[in-house]
Amino acid sequence: MGYLTSIRAGFEPEGCLRALDILAKTPEFETAIPPTAIRIESLKDFITKNPPQTLTQEGEARISATQPLTYDLPKNGESLKINSRHGASVADDIDAKFGK
Repeated sequence: MGYLTSIRAGFEPEGCLRALDILAKTPEFETAIPPTAIRIESLKDFITKNPPQTLTQEGEARISATQPLTYDLPKNGESLKINSRHGASVADDIDAKFGK
């Protein structure tokens, strides 16, 4: 999942393999299940079946078909309010559940 997401977002394909290679050298991951070496081989196989060029094109198509979120600056000027596409903010949700 991390590979799909990162490549569609425009990150370089080798990054996931480098990250797993670093984890393979980290003592805490020596007992990982499945072992990191198997994860690396599985990812290499997955990359062969899902070429980065295709995933990058998918990501670019998705990004170009969306609109960026808008934002507002509150009166205090110390934070940023991201306007949800769904018409509510986390602050609105909290207020609705717990009151102001």
